[in-house]
Amino acid sequence: MYRHTGILLLLAVTITLASCACLVNPDKQGDDVFATIQDAIDQCKDSEIVVEAGFYEEDLEITHSVSLATPNGAVIVGNLLVTKSAESFELRNFNLVQNDRNNAAVTVESGCSPINLTIVNNTCAADGVAVRIKNDSC
Repeated sequence: MYRHTGILLLLAVTITLASCACLVNPDKQGDDVFATIQDAIDQCKDSEIVVEAGFYEEDLEITHSVSLATPNGAVIVGNLLVTKSAESFELRNFNLVQNDRNNAAVTVESGCSPINLTIVNNTCAADGVAVRIKNDSC
């Protein structure tokens, strides 16, 4: 009898740990649901953030490992900065808009530590550079 209880408890813990994604949707409120992408980035460290379809006009700063994905091609208008304190960053399926010739749509600051960077299936409308890698010395 105790053996079966232990197995059921283990399965319950596994199911709880599998749901680690945060959601960005300006029309919904609740636990792990955020109105802005930056709010989700700030609160959901080392997590996957799913961004619902919409038009997000905001500058984003990524200071820790995070994955941003959209199943519906959300639009981000602004600068996206990945700082050297982030160990990994993933960006999938977004439409990026950058109108500032002095900035890239995505800027990655790399220092002495490598960043695991994945940018897949995004479109970018930029007057300047789409992705810029800045390599600072140690």
